Amino acid sequence: MELIKMRGIEKYFGGKLLFTFDKLTVFKNDIIGVVGLNGSGKTTLLEIINNDIAPDKGNVEVKGDISYYKQFGQYHESVDSWQLKEFRSSSTISEGWFSGGEKTRLRLAETFSKSSSILLVLADTLPQVFLKNMLNRE
Repeated sequence: MELIKMRGIEKYFGGKLLFTFDKLTVFKNDIIGVVGLNGSGKTTLLEIINNDIAPDKGNVEVKGDISYYKQFGQYHESVDSWQLKEFRSSSTISEGWFSGGEKTRLRLAETFSKSSSILLVLADTLPQVFLKNMLNRE
């Protein structure tokens, strides 16, 4: 089953071609890594797939729900305690209660707890073992 289909994609940044490709098809259960230098368009590609930005040329079809984890992304500023029993036991938890590591774990928990058919992860520093364990979830 095809989940993502991209055809004739071009994306420019500052008048210069950032990337181009003829076609990309992602099927259910595919695991794909995007590797490149800083500024090569990895984030832009994921944002195109997530429909945050549009390609300058080409078309994108996404069939299914997307969960998108950005290493430096945002999370809900107030979370019910039943969602985060291991962090605090109060009825609501505000952003000020969390350390940087706890904020990262919170955003990861939010992303991975969704029952999406497509998981996009943008993170340079997450341990490979952690990502492998999360990708093996049912």
